[in-house]
Formats: sequence, C-alpha cells, structure tokens
Amino acid sequence: MSQGRLAAALGINQSRISEYEQGGLRLHGAMIVALSRILGASTDEILGLKKTKTQRPKRSRLARRLERIEELPSAERRAVLKILDSLLEKHGRNGRA
Repeated sequence: MSQGRLAAALGINQSRISEYEQGGLRLHGAMIVALSRILGASTDEILGLKKTKTQRPKRSRLARRLERIEELPSAERRAVLKILDSLLEKHGRNGRA
C-alpha cells in the first residue's frame, strides 16, 4: 500500500506516514490499532513482536506505477489517464468504466 493511500485511510497527511516509517515519530496506541485494522495485521506484527504469517504477493511493475500515478496531483493524474484511455481505445479496449 502506498503512503498516500495509507494516509488517506488514516485521515492524516502523507508526510506523517513518511515520518513514522523513518522513525521520526513514534506510533501511539490508537494509531497502532488503526494500522492493524487497515492493514489486516495484528498489533504484534505491526510492532515487530510476531512475524507475519503470510508473505505479501510481489507487486508487478505496472501495479507499482499505478500506485505512483494515484499519488500525482489531480490534473497530472487526469492527463495520464487520458493518455491511457487513448491508447486503450486505439487498440479496441475502452479504458473507462
């Protein structure tokens, strides 16, 4: 999960997620519980007290790029999606839902 998506799910700024990851901020109890719910992991797993039971599937190059596109400013994200829709339409597959 990208920092942007996690931040949105938690209702906080993406830069705060970065600070948590880099060790600049300590997690408080309520944040640990919220992370547990959002990530589907136990609080022990989040705190590093218990190893995760399942390994995350490896993300494809395309999936990683799509996550990065989601984090772009809205005008740039729309431009990228317009290009993708155009290419998909050109090849007979309309990319719009």
